[in-house]
Amino acid sequence: MEAISGNDFIKAFQPTSLEIPQDVEQTLLSIISVLRDDRLDFGIPIIVSYRKIKAIRYYYNIAGPLMSMESRYLALDYAVSQHILPLLNGYGQGFGKRLEALLNILPEEMERSCRLLKRSINHGSQNLFGYGNNL
Repeated sequence: MEAISGNDFIKAFQPTSLEIPQDVEQTLLSIISVLRDDRLDFGIPIIVSYRKIKAIRYYYNIAGPLMSMESRYLALDYAVSQHILPLLNGYGQGFGKRLEALLNILPEEMERSCRLLKRSINHGSQNLFGYGNNL
């Protein structure tokens, strides 16, 4: 048995495209849109950087085919929980409304992200409307 070279190992897990399926793309764009919405009643907007979006797309293209047997959204679920949810730190009832709006657009199949977001909303409503993963 021969050892695999470092370059071959990297190539095996390197994405070849940034394109993702249309329904997954639409979900990702909806998430970004809710977070960027600059309505005053949503508190401060959250900007998801292009680098984060690119990382999510890469993650989906590598892990998606391996995870798609459970759910079409499983890879996106993990990517959102790792790349986007940690960005959600804010204060006030308006920011809580933003998180509620985000929860409402997440597909039910994104169980991990929904669970983490619900936890953040519950903690925030119990802690003087201070929301975030650091609570």
